[in-house]
This record gives sequence, structure tokens and C-alpha cells, in this order.
Amino acid sequence: MIWLEIRMEFIGRPVAVEWVQEAGWKRPVAFTWGGRTLRVQAVVARWDDYGFGLAAPARKKWYQRRHRTCYEVETESGERFRLYLDRAGGRWRWVLVSRISGPHS
Repeated sequence: MIWLEIRMEFIGRPVAVEWVQEAGWKRPVAFTWGGRTLRVQAVVARWDDYGFGLAAPARKKWYQRRHRTCYEVETESGERFRLYLDRAGGRWRWVLVSRISGPHS
């Protein structure tokens, strides 16, 4: 058995993202973090999150659900990041979740 070590560095910060409209989704093409602009080479994965987060089971109402489109991207420099577009409440914001390092590098 081969074990691969993947590390995720939590960031959890709002970021400015340049994006283009694709059929049914917004594709990030660049984002600014830590004073530098990172160009996205590829969207490695994309998924929707409609979960309830940490809400207590008895308190889960339909209007409390998340409305996020999550992305794992690879930058031109070969770094990987996870970010999401939060569409809740009619206000859209991008959040940089984490930097990923491991065997893909």
C-alpha cells in the first residue's frame, strides 16, 4: 500500500476573483491573495454545496442552506487552491478556503 501525504493550509479569507461566464457557471481565471495575482491554469474540480453547515438538526430550515459553488484550481505556478463562490442572500462573494500541497505538485 502506498500512502500519499496531502496537506491543506487553511486560509478562509475573502478574495477578489476575475472570472468568465461559462454555460451555467462562473469559471475563475485569476485571484489576488497575499499581494500577488495568481492566474488559474485549470479548474481541477467543481461542485455545489447546499448543506446546512453546523446548524443543529432540529433547526435546519430550507432557507438556512448554503448556496456555494466550490472549486479546486491549479495556478500557472503549479499551486493548488480551494475556493468557493458564496451566493447566499443575494450577495455574491468569493472565499479562498485553503492551499493544497502534496503529490500533485
